[in-house]
Amino acid sequence: MKILFEWISRAFALALVVWVGALFFSPDKCTRVQRFGLPVIYFFNYVVSPLAEHWASPDTKLFILKVQYKSVLSVQQFFERTMYGVSTAKDSGGVQVDVYACTK
Repeated sequence: MKILFEWISRAFALALVVWVGALFFSPDKCTRVQRFGLPVIYFFNYVVSPLAEHWASPDTKLFILKVQYKSVLSVQQFFERTMYGVSTAKDSGGVQVDVYACTK
């Protein structure tokens, strides 16, 4: 059991190092922002969706997809706002809104 835990922890550490390396060695900021959301995408695609596949109703599956897309967008916007800042602009009603370069 201890050996299994060591293998799992090493695989997780390697995946973390690869993910951080992919963030740092990206050609532009939009690619970095997109790659920052990959753990959320993989979590929903390989953990949540398979667990809900057989017992969830179609409405629940649609809700899970909506939560996935909102979560990925939130994580990407957090990263973009933290690393690159956000400019503001006025919309058609004159209200100040945040303008993101990579996430919309």
